[in-house]
Amino acid sequence: MPSTSPSPTSGKNDTLRATVYLAVSVDGYIADADGGVGWLDDVEHDEADGDMGYSALIESVDAIVMGRKSYETVRGFDVPWPYEIPVIVVSTSTVDIPDELAASVRHLNHSAEELATVLPSQGIMRVYVDGGDTVRRFLRAGLVDRMTLTQIPVLLGTGISLFEGLGQKIPLTFESSTPYSSGLVQTTYTVSAGAAPSTPTGRPK
Repeated sequence: MPSTSPSPTSGKNDTLRATVYLAVSVDGYIADADGGVGWLDDVEHDEADGDMGYSALIESVDAIVMGRKSYETVRGFDVPWPYEIPVIVVSTSTVDIPDELAASVRHLNHSAEELATVLPSQGIMRVYVDGGDTVRRFLRAGLVDRMTLTQIPVLLGTGISLFEGLGQKIPLTFESSTPYSSGLVQTTYTVSAGAAPSTPTGRPK
């Protein structure tokens, strides 16, 4: 889910920067134990809340980077493909991209560090990163400078954790928090610069 104030923070002009915008349960899960996200529909969206900054978020980035599982989840929704900007699916596995998406979706088998070199050379300087594994890889590579988490008022008890396996401390600076009438609470953090690890983040799955 998107951010209330998605404008990017400043950074070097030649450096790939990433923003994270995700919905999480109160206990920190982004999907249930089966990888499902149907629990997100349990909260009724209040039209007065608008799109919670989603349109502005999309306008602030050059592309979306997501893992294969996130891509397949979006493909499985009973709605048309929702993105009008380029989407890059990172995976070491085969990715099925139908003809109708071939012009806007591509598959790369790159680590976060490799993407930091490849994408800027193609004019892509700012990306919206989606999917737990992909987000953790970008965080470990020190490429994320902004993170917005929309907390859903539910305890899943088990599932796919957003930060489990991150493996390092990453300082955050609180930026803003907005409660919505639907019960959602959206919080934005600036990710401290220089949080890159001393070891490679690994390759996508």
